[in-house]
Amino acid sequence: MAAGLSAGFVGGWGPLAGGLMVAGIVAIGIWLVTQGNLRRTWSQRSTQSNTNALLATLAALLIFGAINFLGSRYSTKFDLTETQLFTLAPETQETVRNLGQKIKILVFDRSLSDTDRELLNNYAKLNPNFTYELVDPQVDFGRAQSFKVKSFGEVYLESGDQKRLVTTLGPESRLKETELTNAIAQLSSTTQATVYFLQGHGERPIEGEQGGLTEAVTGLKAKNFIAKPLNLIREGKIPEDGIALAIIGPQRPLLDRELVLLETYLQRGGRLLALLDPASDGGLSQLLTRWGVKLDNRLVVDASGTGQLAGLGPDAPIVTQYGDHPITQDFKGGVSIYPVARSLEIVNTSGITATPLIKTDEKSWAESQPTAQQLTFTPPQDRQGPLVLGVALERAIAPEPAVSPSPSPSPSPTTSPIASPSPTVSPIASPTGSPIASPTASPSPTVSPAASPTASPSPAPSPSPSPAPSPAPPKAARLVVIGNSSFMADGLFSQQLNGDVFLNSVGWLGDRAASSLSIRPREPNNRRFTITNQQSALLLLLALGVFPIGGLTLAGVMWWKRR
Repeated sequence: MAAGLSAGFVGGWGPLAGGLMVAGIVAIGIWLVTQGNLRRTWSQRSTQSNTNALLATLAALLIFGAINFLGSRYSTKFDLTETQLFTLAPETQETVRNLGQKIKILVFDRSLSDTDRELLNNYAKLNPNFTYELVDPQVDFGRAQSFKVKSFGEVYLESGDQKRLVTTLGPESRLKETELTNAIAQLSSTTQATVYFLQGHGERPIEGEQGGLTEAVTGLKAKNFIAKPLNLIREGKIPEDGIALAIIGPQRPLLDRELVLLETYLQRGGRLLALLDPASDGGLSQLLTRWGVKLDNRLVVDASGTGQLAGLGPDAPIVTQYGDHPITQDFKGGVSIYPVARSLEIVNTSGITATPLIKTDEKSWAESQPTAQQLTFTPPQDRQGPLVLGVALERAIAPEPAVSPSPSPSPSPTTSPIASPSPTVSPIASPTGSPIASPTASPSPTVSPAASPTASPSPAPSPSPSPAPSPAPPKAARLVVIGNSSFMADGLFSQQLNGDVFLNSVGWLGDRAASSLSIRPREPNNRRFTITNQQSALLLLLALGVFPIGGLTLAGVMWWKRR
């Protein structure tokens, strides 16, 4: 009977479990019938102990069976790894939970690895609209042909009539959370936002040149952004279809006309990303000063020694401290690198909210003599850390009320200058140049400041009162300033959190923080360290010579004393 209970709880209540249960009950019944004197039998110590053992065994089997049953139905897992390797990124969780349409992942292969299956199961647990299926192209040839599958391992995303190739799996390449989440986000989104990159002043090119931004542009595409170059000298304006304008490492100052365009752009609620190296500020220092940001031309030096672990010098500060802001809220002590950077000073400015994003270590300083053979902290010429390398700023823009036109009996009504921000006066001005209409003006009705229906003395009838204007939605100009541009250049963009700093900044500037801010999938921390040949020889000598001989010697001395 115990075997039947165990088989039923573990493998299901099939014929085998039922047969074992019946056999156990029959055996117990026969045993009871064959006993001549039941009272005497139950009073024996052996019978009582055997019965207790049987009941304890049955209870244990029932408990274990119930635990297995509940565990299989309501499984819970805990990720105890340091970097949460087996936990989906916050962006992934939000993207999948917000799915309003059915999305299916089809893996065209003979088998699916345990790692890939576990990843897909984690996605499926977040939303029932997400499902996946393993399809053997040789068995289901028609389905593979409808997706135009060319090789084993192709992974497709299907939603309604839309089909998209996500990636191709191989012996050494597995399914990545980044690729899968980006594909889902792109398929769910219907529009692509444009980010303009200013060119013409020695900025980093977005094309495939040395020191360019090819990796950054690829990262923007993965986030459903379009990167376009912009030459203000040639265009003469900042396009209105862009969500943000990026100025990445200008080497020459902008022209006065371009600076005026930038000022106007920000006054209208524009979004600007300025990455400025110590060599040049692009002529933006005065504009930034009005926003409460002062550029420090001194070089940031990191004397903490953390850069040496990555083969970097003191002029490449490694940052692990971040401000409390949507751009950096999920970094949690992660690492980002900023070779050859300048610091920023934040000045409290009325109407502007400034939040430091990137902060250096306390053992850093702003060096006033970067060309010296030996970099040493020399106050007061140098400024002691921690230093701010990046800041996010926001300024509310007062909405402009849209006044509805008032009906008038005259075909060309003329109002007084205090009735509208853009007054219209008679073509004949007064001799003093005053905006007051001349006596020769046509007898048009004049609206009072309170927009009352009372008109100036005129034979014309009074106009009806216009309805109160509806307030426009509030707008805010946003600005992100970082004292370095090389952190997002090709080669460094994919290092640690560098790419996330740039992509999250663009997402915040474009009001897409809720859908695009993320941390890319975690990677295990590299705990290995490099030692020299001398250090290796010393460790070998200590492990095989000094420590064993020392231990034996100490043991011999203690034995001799006890003797």
